[in-house]
Amino acid sequence: MLVVVPGLTVKKRLEVLYPSAEGDYYETFNIVPSALLDKLRQGKVLVRNWHALAWESEEQLKKRRSVDKRDVKSDEAYTREVLGEMANARYLLLINDEAHHAWRVNWEAEGKYLHQRDLKDSAEEATVWIGGLHRLHRTRGILRCYDFSATPFAPSGKRTSEEALFGWIVSDFGLNDAIESGLVKTPRVVVRDYAVPDVKTYKSRFYHICNDPEVKDDLNRRANPEKPLPDLVLNAYYLLGYDWRETRKKWKETQSTPPVMITVCNRTKTAARVKHAFDSRRIHIDELCDPERILHIDSKVLDEAEAQEEPAGHVEAPVENADGEEQEDNWRVERMLTKADQAEQLRQKVDTVGKAGQPGEKIQNVIFVGMLSEGWDAKTVTHIMGLRAFTSQLLCEQVVGRGLRRTSYELNPATGLLDPEYVNVFGVPFTFLPHEGGEDGPPPPPTPKTAVEPEPAKAEFEIRWPNVVRIDRVFQPTLVLDWDKAQTLALDAAQTA
Repeated sequence: MLVVVPGLTVKKRLEVLYPSAEGDYYETFNIVPSALLDKLRQGKVLVRNWHALAWESEEQLKKRRSVDKRDVKSDEAYTREVLGEMANARYLLLINDEAHHAWRVNWEAEGKYLHQRDLKDSAEEATVWIGGLHRLHRTRGILRCYDFSATPFAPSGKRTSEEALFGWIVSDFGLNDAIESGLVKTPRVVVRDYAVPDVKTYKSRFYHICNDPEVKDDLNRRANPEKPLPDLVLNAYYLLGYDWRETRKKWKETQSTPPVMITVCNRTKTAARVKHAFDSRRIHIDELCDPERILHIDSKVLDEAEAQEEPAGHVEAPVENADGEEQEDNWRVERMLTKADQAEQLRQKVDTVGKAGQPGEKIQNVIFVGMLSEGWDAKTVTHIMGLRAFTSQLLCEQVVGRGLRRTSYELNPATGLLDPEYVNVFGVPFTFLPHEGGEDGPPPPPTPKTAVEPEPAKAEFEIRWPNVVRIDRVFQPTLVLDWDKAQTLALDAAQTA
């Protein structure tokens, strides 16, 4: 089985698919009966990053300035390089995780891809992904292919719609279905306020901040980090930040990790201005302005870390003294890190936001450009600020989806249902059933959990329960002869002749 994933974070998460891995899902969730585990382990599983499917074309080789003048790799050589230990396997079972990255470029939209940077990058990734799978199919054969995606759309090139639903979908449980069923948080998108609304739509100016005439030109121009943000953006941060602070007060009573606000920006310059606004406390929410709890993500560095097949190495987290303060020699350790180590350190911090005891435990304010990588599953996101243009509902779903993972899936004993959880959104024009009214207040803190662990001193009293696969009833009939009831058989010698 070959599993292709969009980045290193997802690749590390899916290591539970290896039958020999510690905590593999087959045993953890009793997916495979214990009697069949030996047969399961006879199979081969390989999880590869899509970047491993890339190959150098003939044009790229001609531009290379090197003494290596080898030609383009043959399909067989390419297959052996990609599959590694599984190079001799045939008739692969393929799983594309986050399969909305794998689609065939529509010739009608080819010119459009070249003019829009986001679409161009997506088209290049899709070309590598699909092209690599075609080469594997020619040499080894792909028996079955399963695509998993929460947003199964691809750019279509049509003027009426930016997206086209994948035509081979057999099971669809969309985001709206997940929201209505309570499996995820409910997004509360600002619909109206008591300020001056947009004169054309009569919607709140916070509904799509980057589309506001006073903000659009300002955020799209080159500006130094010291350049103040537009007043509308500062006011939006103050209102959203005030609600975040009220949420933090509630969470502080029961949780060690704070609620998280994320900001998605249109460009690196805007992200730098937002970071400077927090650092200089121009946004008057002091708790959000703590530089030690702000994570400003360098998208280029993070993408380089995600493109790796394995982490750059074990990166030590900053050492703290007894007072919880970082030691003075931490700067020496940081300077000794290579670029690859620094990228991996950033990836680890991004991947562990909101997780107790991890590098990202204390982060409460995340600023990034474009889109966070797949696999980011922080459960503590309660507020989202959008400072970029949103040209499609697909993009809105992807951004809002970063904050929809619930903090708790425990049922309320009184109602037998999941308690509602919310994420408050400014600047992302996500179309959904609007939730109005403030009677619910800020999002509730996660339900406190009690850790249940065995005591080593009582190990001798451990009780083990067998995993019964089935019960077979075996019937073994026994012949019993009662001589008292048996009739006498008389033999006549004359009749036996």
